[in-house]
Amino acid sequence: MKNKLLLSLIASSCILSADINIKDQNKLGYSIQVQSALKSYEHKSKEYYSNMDDELKKECVLYPIKKYIAVRCFIGETKNDLKDKLNHLKSQGIAGYIYKTKYNKFLELKSANQNQISNQDDYFDEEDEVTATKKVEVVSQDISSQRKDAHSKLQNSLNSSTKLSYTIQLLSAHKSNLKSLKVQYNLLPKDIKENSVIYPIGQFIAIRYLSYDNISDLKPILKELRKGQFKDSIIVKANKKKFKRLLNKDTNTQPRNPNGYQLACVSKQSFEFQKLDNFQYTKTLLDAHKFKNKNKILDSIKMYEKVFSHDQTDRSINNNLFYLYGKTNNWPKAMEKVCLIKKPGKVLYSYAIGALEINNPMIEDDLIGILKYDDTGYIHLALGVFMERNESYKKAHDYFKKAYDINRYDLYLAYAYARSCEIENDYKKAAFIYKIIAQNGEDRFQNIKKNAYERYNQISKLLQMEDER
Repeated sequence: MKNKLLLSLIASSCILSADINIKDQNKLGYSIQVQSALKSYEHKSKEYYSNMDDELKKECVLYPIKKYIAVRCFIGETKNDLKDKLNHLKSQGIAGYIYKTKYNKFLELKSANQNQISNQDDYFDEEDEVTATKKVEVVSQDISSQRKDAHSKLQNSLNSSTKLSYTIQLLSAHKSNLKSLKVQYNLLPKDIKENSVIYPIGQFIAIRYLSYDNISDLKPILKELRKGQFKDSIIVKANKKKFKRLLNKDTNTQPRNPNGYQLACVSKQSFEFQKLDNFQYTKTLLDAHKFKNKNKILDSIKMYEKVFSHDQTDRSINNNLFYLYGKTNNWPKAMEKVCLIKKPGKVLYSYAIGALEINNPMIEDDLIGILKYDDTGYIHLALGVFMERNESYKKAHDYFKKAYDINRYDLYLAYAYARSCEIENDYKKAAFIYKIIAQNGEDRFQNIKKNAYERYNQISKLLQMEDER
């Protein structure tokens, strides 16, 4: 998890050139595959590609291979042509493997720039049971500037005189699955949930978000939602009076502790412990791993919770469960169980990792009250990364400094703080810490030592030039 969190911190700015001489484009060559997914989950490869460094992205394509969609970068005649590039990617923390690749296919994809997410139908004209069959597993979504004024716009639309309006359908299910859909509704981020309703349509039920008079107001929001976890969301017509009644009736919102300073722990006396025999324990644990690998997050959580009710001491199980809680924005559930764990700092860091993956806007509110449990520095590190992603550099710097103060011997924390000092133009302190990292004798830190050594040399030259002026 450390490497995963720090990819954005350690990546260097240079990208190797892809100008390789290709003698015969009809022959098979080689390229570096950095990501792949089944075509049914092709959005994962597309998301990975869209989030790549701009310079590296120029050398990569979305490459279809039978049942898979892969992200492949560079093209060469032999494996040796790509070894330096592969090593460079690995030095940035990007895992890759060399595969045989068709020259023509790779170059055509690259030149045609067929790397954009395919367009989907934006709008279904009729409100009926057919439109309610679009399904998607909802986990979470980050707040965007395009949705900040959504609530006021919604109220204005609901108070207008028109009978029909347009709404975004996030997911749907048969009415027999109402309980499951309510669970997913409760996992919605606060800004989406407060403007959404559970909307019955014949034999189906749906979660619908916003209700606007003009479809053009919804299209930019729909486009943004599809970039995240709501891949299959669509625009449909809705009865405005019905939407307003359901919105006013909704009492499902579970408010968080606004101060975030107290742990809403369940006591051992009230917690429902469950004993499993060896067979049940093994089977449940295997199911939890299987669902997690298939991205069936809610099913995986259910299995991990069952195992947790039997054993609260297994570090791996606890970390996986809290990571999935973070990924589904389920802070109340995490708080129920955290007091049953002897060292809560580690599992809360796992929660932070999951929350970071979806850029959960509530992460600071959730974690700020329990920072006293952070005996490793990694919860502060996670908050620092979150703040930097959202361009709050001063707050990020404060969190990185606190993480470093908690555990100065951890090279990852030291690197993060040194890099933050560099951003804040405190070059002397940055150079000092980079030098300490570069001089560390442990072989397992070779990549981070190498990056620190390069940064130290560059900053030292800058400082020397300033002294000579």
